[in-house]
Amino acid sequence: MSCRAIPSEAFVETLVAQGMTELFGTMGSTFMDAIDIFAPAGICLTPVVNSYQHNASFPASTTRGDDRR
Repeated sequence: MSCRAIPSEAFVETLVAQGMTELFGTMGSTFMDAIDIFAPAGICLTPVVNSYQHNASFPASTTRGDDRR
């Protein structure tokens, strides 16, 4: 018998493998399974509450830990 990850686990494992530690986004049914495993995986989720998903890029670009702008 093989052990397979559910899609949300595979998604979070991919983020961790890419070094993702902060995530900004609009909450919705697509994220519901993954939300519970972000914190145990070391990913800080910052929900962005607005009517346009592309607005999540603004807090991400203004809160980076480096000096690139």
